[in-house]
Amino acid sequence: AVARELDDLILHLRVNEDLLVDRRDPEALHQVRVATRRLLSAFLLFRPIVRGRRYRKLEKEFHWFSSTFGEVRNLDAFIDMIEGEGPHVEQLRNSRDLAYDRLIALLRSSRLPKLMIGLVRWLFIGKWRERSEAGSPLESFLAWRLDKSWARIVDLGSRLPTMDEKERHRFRISVKHFRYALDFARGLHRGRKQKRKPFRHALEGLQEELGLLNDRRVCERLAARNGCRVAALDDPQIQSNLLAGAERDFKDLLAVGPYWRGPPPRR
Repeated sequence: AVARELDDLILHLRVNEDLLVDRRDPEALHQVRVATRRLLSAFLLFRPIVRGRRYRKLEKEFHWFSSTFGEVRNLDAFIDMIEGEGPHVEQLRNSRDLAYDRLIALLRSSRLPKLMIGLVRWLFIGKWRERSEAGSPLESFLAWRLDKSWARIVDLGSRLPTMDEKERHRFRISVKHFRYALDFARGLHRGRKQKRKPFRHALEGLQEELGLLNDRRVCERLAARNGCRVAALDDPQIQSNLLAGAERDFKDLLAVGPYWRGPPPRR
């Protein structure tokens, strides 16, 4: 099951990688980043089973690729946020073009294919497969991992109103990993749709609001670095509304609760 999930993620990444190289399509860039983040979330989710030296090396390399994709995406988001034209915008577009050049050159190099081949090899003949826990029932393993992630979400989310930027960033990462973990386990919870759907709706809303808050933080840094004024960043009400929305969605999560616990409903 671990190998099957990761194999699907590899396909997601490689299909969109070709579109990104051929067309410089922002949506393809977004999908490549999503696939990379989902791979990293899978690494984290299944770490008790697949841990080891090879695991650490692969995880480190995917983190590096993810940060490379993030540079281009941040420039895209910042340029979209700036209103009007001017020398700063033109300079930023040039910087974005150069970032795309570097990214595409990297994707055309041998580094990513070697990484993917190494990943596939590790998935199917890695030493982790010899461990007794590799044959553990998937449902009980995922329930344990989801409970652990949920406890962290509840602990961090309770401090959401008073978080500083760094704490909110860590919370956003935890929410993102938790959402992808639930995606991996979705096939086991099809009979719990009545609770799963509102839970997922609230979780997606929370992740979206935390992502937009993070975008504002990144854009503030880029604005200061480039001497730009961004009207959207001058409105404190936008920040307040996003924080209020995140707090509402977190409360909705608590109201639904961990739907994956207990025996599945009768059919």
